Amino acid sequence: MKTNNYMQNNWNVDSLKEYFEAILVEKDKAINIALIASEKASLKTEQAQRDYNSTHNDIQRKMDAQYKDMIPRAEFNAYKESQDKALKVEKERGDIGQGKGQGLTQGWGYLIGIIGLALAVFSYFK
Repeated sequence: MKTNNYMQNNWNVDSLKEYFEAILVEKDKAINIALIASEKASLKTEQAQRDYNSTHNDIQRKMDAQYKDMIPRAEFNAYKESQDKALKVEKERGDIGQGKGQGLTQGWGYLIGIIGLALAVFSYFK
């Protein structure tokens, strides 16, 4: 571009053509710069998305593995209920057994006491 002064008073066809061609060249450069920047930004965004997807997939796999090890709530509640019933039965059985055991212990105590009393009475009268 020969002149920077676009308000030139002596325009002719050649100078106008040269001026517009210079403007078009500058616009093409600006467009190319913008396209390159856009391409770089797009590549950067795609890489960031790939990184996110990779991380997200790792987390998803870990959650799936953890979920496979878990028991469903309904199944857990049924299991807990059955264990509570079994514990209650065992506790009742223990209470009954303890009562029987305590009764037997008292019975043996009474028996030994009676035998001791009988021996004492027998030896007193002898």
